[in-house]
Amino acid sequence: MYPPQVTKGELNELLTVAIDWALAHGLIVRPSLENTLFVNNPAVTHAPFALYPTPFPRKEFEKARRLQQPWNTLIHKMSQDDHLIAETMETLANLDEFTNQLYQIYLTVKKEGIAQPASLGLHRNDYLLHVESGADASTARIQQVEFNTISASFGSLSVRTSELHRFLLSTLKGYGGNQIGIDQLPENDAIRSFADGLAHAWKLYGNPSARIAMIIQPGERNVFDQRWIEYTLQAR
Repeated sequence: MYPPQVTKGELNELLTVAIDWALAHGLIVRPSLENTLFVNNPAVTHAPFALYPTPFPRKEFEKARRLQQPWNTLIHKMSQDDHLIAETMETLANLDEFTNQLYQIYLTVKKEGIAQPASLGLHRNDYLLHVESGADASTARIQQVEFNTISASFGSLSVRTSELHRFLLSTLKGYGGNQIGIDQLPENDAIRSFADGLAHAWKLYGNPSARIAMIIQPGERNVFDQRWIEYTLQAR
């Protein structure tokens, strides 16, 4: 049975070890209470995480990885297609003010002339596993939910979650009911990949005085997800 059945005492021990590790290693967010969201508040709490890694069909996982590069290329080419953008946004811009503001920025930049030939996209492709009603779980297939080009968050905290599961597996006897092998926990280098991409884009920009700006909304709870990228980038 997975996840394994554990006693209340075993669960409490697991929770203590996991939460302490999360707090000590930056798997954290700001508190959710309204009155705690103020400038320079040092209070944090652990980010939500699963105590055990979720079983996922290896074939579908590898499929998602193979599809990411083609998806990145497709979205990039779509972002360079003026006709497609105009055709799509002429309708969408009237339905959503935020989208309209982005479109107006695009039109202004296009009118002034796009001087920078290089562009960088930080993307997150979201999938759900789908199984037809009454079908066997072995028939599960990934189905795309959305492709994020703005709200591509939790890359950093997903790395820390992967590290947490590895730590628990290597430290706690019987973790996962001895049903998990280290080879079943995929490597996750999203923090380094994000930092590498930003650093390479900065070099292509060709201005030693250029700065990378990270725009954080007021009261952002997930600020540490961005901080890990910032710190990794600064350490390069």
